[in-house]
Amino acid sequence: MQIITANQLILGTVLAAVFAAVSILLKFLTPLGGVAAFFVGVSVFGFGGVPFAAILLAFFISSSLLSKFRVRQKQKANSLNAKTGRRDAAQVIANGLVASLLAVGYALDLRFAPPRFCMLLFIAVMSTVNADTWATEIGGLSRRRPILISTFKKVAVGQSGAISVLGTAAALLGASFIAFVGWGFWPERSVALLWRPDMAELLACVWAGFLGCFADTLLGASIQSKYRCQICGEELEGIEHCNAPSLRFKGLRWMTNDTVNFVSSLTGLVFAIVLLKASTGVK
Repeated sequence: MQIITANQLILGTVLAAVFAAVSILLKFLTPLGGVAAFFVGVSVFGFGGVPFAAILLAFFISSSLLSKFRVRQKQKANSLNAKTGRRDAAQVIANGLVASLLAVGYALDLRFAPPRFCMLLFIAVMSTVNADTWATEIGGLSRRRPILISTFKKVAVGQSGAISVLGTAAALLGASFIAFVGWGFWPERSVALLWRPDMAELLACVWAGFLGCFADTLLGASIQSKYRCQICGEELEGIEHCNAPSLRFKGLRWMTNDTVNFVSSLTGLVFAIVLLKASTGVK
């Protein structure tokens, strides 16, 4: 079965270049982030085509706009995060690598991962990263202090491993949004993708995304590297705060926020495989 053509791959490469350049100009990405986005775009646009591209763009555009929304109100929460604002190469790779591989796997039409299954898994993985991003950006607007999931104690808004009602609702909404976009752009009567996802498949993707986001929270509360500001005493992700170096006091040094995001996308993938096979019999 021929899923991609040379023309589609060339067009995907051109669109990926335009996408990366515009993102840099709009200050959504750093220059190196743009380079990483180009390679992710080539994989998704060139190998996956319109259905995959629409989902990736829905995630990127919505999350980028949310990062610019009420920045002043989120200033306190953002100061505790390792990275805010423009996304760098590590962030792009952490959020896009698994999805890129699924797009390539879709085009290769592998026996153990047929195209339709790859597309469903792609939706689930993108639901995971979108749920996490929306939870962070919208949850940062919460007027109530969240609770740390490992101790159930109230902590500052923006602290890794903390949950709030607003952030949890945003995560579920973010996962549902990607599933809805995936359903909307799913081509009818496709030789490779067959029929559109039914409700059971869509719910499996949404729950996989939500649970993957929840895994991100668990990792953030347990083994993610944490630092403490020597000036104000706040607990944070970054190595600098209040214009002074911060001290690591908890977690694994290599378990950064980007590593956590990558692991959570893998977790969303695993949940999707289990839920899809258990509830719908997809093979």
